[in-house]
Amino acid sequence: MKDFQYLPKGLYNLLNLKLDIVDATFRKNIVFISKFKYFKIMQKISILIISLTILNSCATIFHISPSKKINVIQFANMPRNEAYRFFYPNVENDTILQRLNIEYKIPELVAGSKNEYEKVLRVLNWVRQQWEHNGWNNAKTNNPIEILERVKKGEKFRCVEYGIVLRNCLNAIGLPARTLGLMTRDVEKTKYGAGHVLAEVWLNDYQKWVMVDAQFDAMPMLDNVPLNAVELQSVIIEKKSFKFVNLKGDFSKSETANYMRFIPHYLYYFNSPFDSRRVKTEDVYKVNNKTHLLLVPKNAKNPSVFQRVYPINYVEYTNNVADFYAKP
Repeated sequence: MKDFQYLPKGLYNLLNLKLDIVDATFRKNIVFISKFKYFKIMQKISILIISLTILNSCATIFHISPSKKINVIQFANMPRNEAYRFFYPNVENDTILQRLNIEYKIPELVAGSKNEYEKVLRVLNWVRQQWEHNGWNNAKTNNPIEILERVKKGEKFRCVEYGIVLRNCLNAIGLPARTLGLMTRDVEKTKYGAGHVLAEVWLNDYQKWVMVDAQFDAMPMLDNVPLNAVELQSVIIEKKSFKFVNLKGDFSKSETANYMRFIPHYLYYFNSPFDSRRVKTEDVYKVNNKTHLLLVPKNAKNPSVFQRVYPINYVEYTNNVADFYAKP
């Protein structure tokens, strides 16, 4: 066989090439080919890799898609600004939450849970199972009932709608929860994919906020303590032995790798509403006429536009992590 080279059969089939010689012993795994054809295949593979690299680089250079770079970030940790107050809905006076409980049986879903942590994992898993992600379908509503009714008819939605439905389902069982908007460092320059939406929930058992991502059915953990989004960014940078969990248990290596290809570069700017209640527009809590609080790393720019087009004119800016993670 000295006049032949070999390749993994899967790669050979992927390139849709005609076999020259297949040794019967290695038929399932190895393809033997002439050195000439081996050279031609390597040329094709090299061209493919170079082309993909150039395309990816161009997308980043011209800010079509965001940079995947993970940045070291720091925040102030000062006494909280008392003006930054957060409000969460109460199921007793929110008819949408009441309908969620009646029509979608959220209390039955969490019945028998040992603690709040398990309740959250059950709700997280349930929301993830309702539809597959479609990054282009904007529901144009914050009503979880309407979203779920449209899902029954076959629609699929974005991360935004996962965050809306998850937050409301958690509120429906009495847990303080809010949607959380994440934005990349290059949010102003990037044309697409500069943001991701998930949720955070307050767990009394841990006396802290916890990040939950229904698109990926994921909750981050370090030393068996669930993490918020800012803490996740920190442990990624510090390369600590954290993990992701859901109702099924710990993420597998492939599940972890898949999520880690996606989430880290979004953990730069953090944005959440002051008021998550369904109240009249004039009754919504605002600070300086702004409806959201945007947590910005120290020495970073306060972003004023999202993906080149959409003004970020509805936020108060803070560098203080205590402002953003106030106890409900």
